[in-house]
Order: sequence, then C-alpha cells, then structure tokens
Amino acid sequence: MKALSKAALFTIFFFRLLSASALAEIYQWRDDNGQLHFTDQPLNVDKHEVLDFDVSSNFNSATTEVQPEAALEQANQLQAEREAQRKAEREIRELKKARALRDDHAKEKELKRAQQCSDARQLLGIFDRKSYTDTSLEALKKRRLKRGRLKSRIEKYCR
Repeated sequence: MKALSKAALFTIFFFRLLSASALAEIYQWRDDNGQLHFTDQPLNVDKHEVLDFDVSSNFNSATTEVQPEAALEQANQLQAEREAQRKAEREIRELKKARALRDDHAKEKELKRAQQCSDARQLLGIFDRKSYTDTSLEALKKRRLKRGRLKSRIEKYCR
C-alpha cells in the first residue's frame, strides 16, 4: 500500500509540474526590423503583448489574429530565399569541381613535362658517354645533328 501511495504522489506531482508550465505566459514583440519574436520572459520593451492560449484545445487558438496572406507571402519568400541559397551553393560546388579538375590537369601536364625533361637529359647523357669509332665527316655530321635534336628537346621540356 505504501508503494502505491508513492507512485500516486509522484504522478500527481508530475502532472502538477506539467500543468504549471502550460499556464506560463507567452510574450510576443516585434523588433526594429519587423521580426516577430516569442518568449516566456517579460521584456523591458514597451511593445510586448501577452498571449493567452486555451490549453484545452491543444494550444491552437491564440487570441492574436494571424493573417493567412501575410503568412503565405512570408513562407513563399523564405522558400525563394532557400532556393536561391541552394542554387548559389550548387554553383560554388560546380566551380570548385571545375577548378579541381583544371588543377589536376595542370599537375598531370607538369608531371608529364618533368618526365619528358628527365628522359631528354638522360638520352643526351647516354649519347655523350658513348664512344664512336666512325670518325668520317658524314658520321660526325649525323652525331652533331642528333646532339642538336637532343638539346632542343631539353630546351623544350626543361624550361
């Protein structure tokens, strides 16, 4: 019997707290920008208004009148602003993606150029270290021409 009375007291206490919070006053006021604010604390602003709610109807009937046209216009404006924000965010993402692709392409191009430079220097080094037994004028001209082509490749890729 004692346990039942504790449970009953707890239930009564719980519902008492719940009903006390439902009876709290709600204050409404507009700031200088026309924004509507709601609070449960009284303000030092002279423009606040106390709202009364009928608790029995699940907080649906406020004493202040709501104008559906203004609410609809505000909702449409908010939706348009959100859509514009989403569009701007999409454009930013696309620009970042395009920039990343461009940067990746530039990096790949630079790596390819560095490899070609390295290859050209290596070929010239091999060419210069090679010993040639043919000392005819025709062979010398061919070697000079080939060396010139290797040097021009180095100038092209190693700038």
